[in-house]
Amino acid sequence: MDRIPQEILDRIVSYITLQPGNDTSFRLSPFSTLSLDWQRAIEQQTFRYLHVTGDDLGNLGDIVVNQRRVYLRHLRLQVNFPDYDDELSNKYETDDERCANNALAMTSLKRLLAVLSTWGPDSGSELSLQLSFRSPGDRKKSLRWGGILEKRYEYSFVTLNGVDECAEAPCVTRFYAECDYRARRIEPRSLYNLMSRFPGAKSAGWYTVEPGVFTLLRQELHDRFIMAVESGSHCMPPILDVEIEGPEYDYDHNLPNLITPYTYDRFSSAFRQLSLGLTNFTFKGIADHSLLWPSPGQSLEPRWQNLVYLEVQLSLQSPSGKWYFRNADSQVGDVPRPPEAPVYRPPGYYDTKDEIEAAIAYERAFEKPDSDSGYPCPAPRDQPNEELMVPLFTAFARALGAMPSLKLAHIEFPNQDLDITFFLSYALPGRVTTYESYLREEERPLPTTPRLLAHTWDWRMDEDLEGMFRRAGAAVHGVETAVRYLPPTPGCPL
Repeated sequence: MDRIPQEILDRIVSYITLQPGNDTSFRLSPFSTLSLDWQRAIEQQTFRYLHVTGDDLGNLGDIVVNQRRVYLRHLRLQVNFPDYDDELSNKYETDDERCANNALAMTSLKRLLAVLSTWGPDSGSELSLQLSFRSPGDRKKSLRWGGILEKRYEYSFVTLNGVDECAEAPCVTRFYAECDYRARRIEPRSLYNLMSRFPGAKSAGWYTVEPGVFTLLRQELHDRFIMAVESGSHCMPPILDVEIEGPEYDYDHNLPNLITPYTYDRFSSAFRQLSLGLTNFTFKGIADHSLLWPSPGQSLEPRWQNLVYLEVQLSLQSPSGKWYFRNADSQVGDVPRPPEAPVYRPPGYYDTKDEIEAAIAYERAFEKPDSDSGYPCPAPRDQPNEELMVPLFTAFARALGAMPSLKLAHIEFPNQDLDITFFLSYALPGRVTTYESYLREEERPLPTTPRLLAHTWDWRMDEDLEGMFRRAGAAVHGVETAVRYLPPTPGCPL
């Protein structure tokens, strides 16, 4: 057995599939006692992915030593918040509970980073770190009409105060927040501040949600993030994926205006600032044109010197309270909602029963009816709102002309159960667009000119806007961008 070369033994062990709970399965760990070669081969698999909790952090530094640090590729820290019973599952978390959870989260984070800081940037391999915050009671749900529709922590956000006091962990090359629906969400400001602890990070994945229809809390979370970006100087990793899940409004609902007294969305603008030094930027959420280009007089013209890949997936909602699309047969929901009086916070942010019930009643006013309730579903919004679409695409065209390294760019909206999404897809010579990659045959020669494929249904850009896209290609590559409109039906030949 000792005659088997280490490389062959490593490969044999790598083919063994672990299937916990299966009667025919077996665990690898006992075989590590056969020899040092077997131990090395097995530990390459067993230490590739580690899932630890806050209680495990005291032993982490003693267990993951020497070559095990090289084997370790994925580390998941799950911080377990206090459990709760069925009675508490029908009540929203209070300020005291949120503060206690945040303190526990910070304690665990500091302990983890204290261990990782000793590993240094030369541990030997790339390390992906995932943070997860949960409670054993989170698996319980209350679906009764008089209580919480989904989770008691629906409007609770993990807030990490004092991140700058934690040790740096240069060994972490990728950081991402858990996006499982059962996990607690980290507020945007904390996600941003966390990046200062990972100076060796090459990529990051941020996932969070908006606090439903409670616009006051939404604005507070946005403002904290904006202030952190404007006052901070954290270096972003070259690759940044951002997904911010927005509240669900029916298509006939009036949306809140979140940009007043400004003429642009400062939240979108902050993400544009973060994107300037990136090579890959993906954004999914609610944003306006300032995600791609500043408003007049807002700041100097940006330049994305190193950006290679850009993907933007926008909600139909805009921060200004207007929809990106209209319904040709109805004007319902097209006017921004006037400010609420009174302005409600989520139910878990009040102390008295009357305030909590008033907040719950406010939330229910925006609930979507069940599919079998007999209420007709609002018609899809299938007509672009030029008031928003033209500034957005103008910003997109200007940004393309300031991205000398760009290869691919794509901007789209959800399809609303229509045939195909509404999108613009841009590619440079020698590349195929996101749309073409699904239809193109490999043996066909690669295009030699910049191309903009537009699937905008029956809507067309005016000559001035088309000209901006054409000139964007000429400015960077000396060849005008070819603008092509795709027919409304999917699967068209290219």
